[in-house]
Amino acid sequence: YNKSLLCWTNTVKRSRTMLSFFQIAFMCAVIGYIYAEILIAPGMVLFPFWKWLCRTWLLKSTIVNDREVINESWFYKPLGGCYKCVTGQLAFWWYLFGTHSYNFFFHVFSVCLAILFSVLIHQLCDYGQPK
Repeated sequence: YNKSLLCWTNTVKRSRTMLSFFQIAFMCAVIGYIYAEILIAPGMVLFPFWKWLCRTWLLKSTIVNDREVINESWFYKPLGGCYKCVTGQLAFWWYLFGTHSYNFFFHVFSVCLAILFSVLIHQLCDYGQPK
């Protein structure tokens, strides 16, 4: 009796871990996509922050036509220029500092899964839009 209960308990723990693993990847994808594609767009709430970031401290770039960045540095994409890059950075750092035990395979898989989710979100948001 005790062995079957212990086995069931371990199965529940593993399924919760995988569920939270997928949830974290999905949350990183949603946050990364919304930040990079919506919140820093012209006229949105974080656009002044994005302009400041582009013109001064990190990017050493200029804004043309409210979005184009000239002479972009390697910081440009992970900080908002590319939703996949922002999502990948979120997932990378979240797994590195947000988990109790480290596993290289799961770390790489979580980053890839989050990027895949962000691409799917992008496809869903662009579906039906005029091209």
